[in-house]
Amino acid sequence: MANYADLHLIIEDMLEQSMGKEDIAQLDLSNIASLGDYIINSGENGANDVIFGKLVDRIGRTVIANRLYQNKFSFLSMDPFTYGYVLQKIHVDTFTPRTSGKYYTGNDPDTEQFGNYIPTINVSLFADSNAWEFAMTITEVQIKSAFTDEATLAAFISALFTAMDTSVAKSLEECARGVLAAYIGELYTAQAAADTAGETIITGVNLLAKYQEETNITLTPEAAWYNAEFLRWCTSFFTDEKRMFSNLSVIRNTRGMEKFTPEEGLKFIINGKFADNIKRFMTSDTFNDEFVEMPGYTEIDYWQGLGSGSIADRTAINAKLISTTTTEGTTTNNTIDIDNVIGLMYDNFAVGVTLYERDTVAIPVPRRHRTNYFEQCMVGNFIDLGEQGTMYYLGTVNP
Repeated sequence: MANYADLHLIIEDMLEQSMGKEDIAQLDLSNIASLGDYIINSGENGANDVIFGKLVDRIGRTVIANRLYQNKFSFLSMDPFTYGYVLQKIHVDTFTPRTSGKYYTGNDPDTEQFGNYIPTINVSLFADSNAWEFAMTITEVQIKSAFTDEATLAAFISALFTAMDTSVAKSLEECARGVLAAYIGELYTAQAAADTAGETIITGVNLLAKYQEETNITLTPEAAWYNAEFLRWCTSFFTDEKRMFSNLSVIRNTRGMEKFTPEEGLKFIINGKFADNIKRFMTSDTFNDEFVEMPGYTEIDYWQGLGSGSIADRTAINAKLISTTTTEGTTTNNTIDIDNVIGLMYDNFAVGVTLYERDTVAIPVPRRHRTNYFEQCMVGNFIDLGEQGTMYYLGTVNP
C-alpha cells in the first residue's frame, strides 16, 4: 500500500488549473504515483450545501442541468485485470552469440562448458494503491418540501449521483493528467541529463533541432506552429518514429533495458491544436489524404491546465518530479518548467491508471433526518521508466 499523504490538495490544484480557474503554476507531482486520501464533501463547512443553500421550497417547474462527464484521459486507463498483469514485471535481457564448440576439432579441452552463464534479470514491482472518498449528504425534510411531484424529485436525486459520477470521472482524469505530466517530465529530464553526460538515449526530442539538422532551416517555436513545410516534415518524422519503436534497443528508456514495442502496444498522444494545424496544412492542397495523414494518434487539449487558453499555457508543464538528484550530499527532486510540449509516444505498459474498486456506502443519521453517502474508490497508477517512451517539444535553437 502507498504511504498516504494530503495529495487531495494536489488534485484540487490540478482541477483549478485544468478548468481555467487558476494560472499555470508549479505542481508537486513527486508523489503522483502514490495518490492518497481524496475527500470531497459537497456540504463541507456549509459552503456548497446543495440542499439548504441551493433549493427553494415548492419548486414547481425544474430543469435538471447536470450532464455526465466523460474522462478525456480514458486512453491511459487500464482495466483491473490488465493493471494487475503489470504490477510485477520480470524482464530477461537477451543473450550475446558466441562461437560454438560443436565442430571444434582441436586438442584443447573445452572447459567453458562448465562456466556460469547466469541471465540478467530485472524485476520491477508496482504495488501502490490509493483510497479516494467522495461524501454527500441528502436531507429528508427539505427533499420532501422542495418538489411537488415524484418525477422532479427523482430527477434531482439522479442529478446528485450524476454529479458524484462526474466528480469521480474528473478526479480520475486529473490523476491521469498528473501521471502523464510527471512521465513527460521524467523523459525530458533523463534526456537533458544524458546530453550533459554525453550518453545516447532518445527520451526527449526537440523537433526544431531535428528539423534544422535535416533541412538546415531554423524556426522559432512560435513560427513553427504555422509553418507548412515544418508541419509536413512532422508527419514524416512521426511516421518514422512509430516504426523505430518496433526495433529492439536500449535507447528509448532510462534504464538501459533491451526493449521493443509492437505497433499494437504503442500509444501516440499529441496536442490537439498542433494536430489540427498539421491536418489543415497537409490536406488543404492534396486529393490523396491517405498518403499524407499523420499516423494514428490521440488528441488532448492541454497537458496541465488551461491557464489563459494560450498555446504556451496549453502546452506547458511546470512540476516537481518523482526522480531526484544528489549534489554534495543533498538530495532534491528534479523539476520541469517547459512549454511547447507537442506530444509523446510510449509503450502501453510504460504508464497507466486504473479504478479497480468502487462502491457506495450509505449511512442514515436518524436523529438529524439525513443520509450520508460515501463513494469510495481504490485507484492504482504507475510509471515505468524501463519501458520505451519519447516526448516531443519545440525548443529554441541557434541559427
